[in-house]
Amino acid sequence: MRLLTGTCALVLSTLPIQTMAACPTSGQITSTVTGNAVTFGSLNANKSVVVGGLSVTNGSGNSTSAQVAALFTNLTPTSSCNAAAVTAIGGTCSGTLGFTSGAATQSGSGGSATNLITFSGAGTFSASSTNDPNVIKGITSTPGLATLVLGNTVCVQGSAVGYTAAPWYNQEYHQGNPNSTTGSVIDYKQGPSSTVDPSETIGTWSISGSGTSTVLNYSYTGGPNFTYKVFDVGGGSYDFCDTNNASNVIPVIYIKQGQVAC
Repeated sequence: MRLLTGTCALVLSTLPIQTMAACPTSGQITSTVTGNAVTFGSLNANKSVVVGGLSVTNGSGNSTSAQVAALFTNLTPTSSCNAAAVTAIGGTCSGTLGFTSGAATQSGSGGSATNLITFSGAGTFSASSTNDPNVIKGITSTPGLATLVLGNTVCVQGSAVGYTAAPWYNQEYHQGNPNSTTGSVIDYKQGPSSTVDPSETIGTWSISGSGTSTVLNYSYTGGPNFTYKVFDVGGGSYDFCDTNNASNVIPVIYIKQGQVAC
């Protein structure tokens, strides 16, 4: 949250805007894995399995549950699949796990033959398979902060912060790859097709931490940087609370899907 929509860039912290006295005491949007033990089933030929940001397509033969589980062992947040396990099934792998922190470890009885993998770390997480929806069991997650902002436009009305020069104080699109917790911030301005004042990339966003320590970070081109905790205040509205200035609470009237005008 920084720039005025339009051609003139203004730093939020230096404007005479109205701010709330304090952050809400409940309703924080967090990123937390609430169920992290995954039981894998077998995978038929040429079928795919997706875990977090990783996608694996099987080779021409059927794979056992232990072979499928092995694809996801000993992973870090940014690592791809277990290369040896991918080769063993004659498959292909793309993407990265997509956790903010943590790892994936094989556990349970059976040693290397087990089909149970325990994932730990921050970040929203899901798992699916084109083979059978019941092939993967046991993972659930909260909606998560990344789910809220990724691929969406955050809208702040000018009147909500005491700024009357324009209807919207912010129209910031949060661009990023699927399952990502980082990406580019794009000021919508008058839209990407405008020849007068087109949309412009003005910085980057990222999510870090987990639980109540989950924060949304903004790094703007030329500065400054901001870090917010985000609270759901109901009715589709949110409060962005500056972690470095408790009185700086930005009321977001709504968050719209896609890169659109507010």
